[in-house]
Parts: sequence; C-alpha cells; structure tokens
Amino acid sequence: MKSIKQKLIFYIHALQKIDLQDYAHWPRLLKFCYLIVLFTVVLALAYGLFVYPKVVEIEQARIHQQKLLNTYRSRYYRLMRARYEQQNMQQLKAYFSKQLQLLVRPEQLPELIATLHQSARVSGLKIKNIQLETTVQQDFLLIQPILIEAQGDYHALGHFVSEIAKLPQLISLHDFSIELESEANQHSAATLLKYQLQIKTYHQAHL
Repeated sequence: MKSIKQKLIFYIHALQKIDLQDYAHWPRLLKFCYLIVLFTVVLALAYGLFVYPKVVEIEQARIHQQKLLNTYRSRYYRLMRARYEQQNMQQLKAYFSKQLQLLVRPEQLPELIATLHQSARVSGLKIKNIQLETTVQQDFLLIQPILIEAQGDYHALGHFVSEIAKLPQLISLHDFSIELESEANQHSAATLLKYQLQIKTYHQAHL
C-alpha cells in the first residue's frame, strides 16, 4: 500500500511539472491517456454530428414506411371488400331481373287463364269456375288472386298441381278446400271431389 501511495504522489508531482505545450516530453502513460480521451471526444463528436442524425432519419423513415404500409393494407382491404360487394350487387341485380321476368303482367292474365283451363282439362279436372279476385298491393308487387272451383278425383288434382308447377310464371297456390261430391259406385270407379283453391300471380307495381 505504501508503494502505491508513493507512486501516486510521484505522478502528481510529475503532472505539476509537465509543460502542457511540450507534448514530446510527456510521460508515456499521460500520452496514452490523452490519446484515449482525445479519441473518445472525436468519436463522440463524429457520432453526434454525423451518425446520430442518420440514425434518427432512418428511424423516422421506418416509421413513415410502416404508416404507408398500414394505409396501403387498409385501402387494399377496402378495395377488395368494395369489389366483393359490387359483385354481390351485380349478382343480386341479375337474379332480381330474372325474377321480374317471371312475373305475370296484367295483359298476360287471359293467356294464363287459358293455360289453367287447358292444364285442368289434361289433368282430368272439370273447371266449374275461374274468377279474378281483388288485386292486393304488397310492397312493390301487386298480387292478383285467381279463385278456381273444379271437380275431379285425387289423381286429377295432383296432376293439375304438377302442371301448374311446370309453368314458367311465378305462381303460388293457397287456400285449398276439398269437399266430397260423390263416392265411388257402380257408375263411377273413383270418388268425385269438389275442389276450391286460390292461385296467386304477381306483377310489379308502378310506384
């Protein structure tokens, strides 16, 4: 411990005697420490003046790039969703247009009634009455009910309903009413029934 203390005192006295302007005669240890301090200061100045601004600039560019990527992703997803919704809308429009073509226009009702007569006759039903009932408006559609009263057996009715289902127009059947007209006997091989049903046709209302 005493030797170290003596060395420190020696170095302190030596530093007091050093001429700061006479670098050539400085001790090696002092030169080495001076060079380290000088190198550290130069390195710190170089980092502060040249490197750090570039680091900040690169970090800001990275943040800006990430924002641009997020904006791009958001717009891309919105674009894809808009295209998907547009395709769905076009499909719905095409389907709706096709369904409108299946509606029975008022001028087509006589032809439809004639077709119903023909279908009943082919099916074995005897039409007693076909009557147009009061038109009912529902949203953008006008519903035209048609009351049919007919006579025949079960098989004839089933065949008649099957013929109606084959028609290209949009038609629905409602309010079936079946009554016994006469039972099978020696003069009739099948039970005769009286039918009453309602057929509804649809056409577009003029709004």
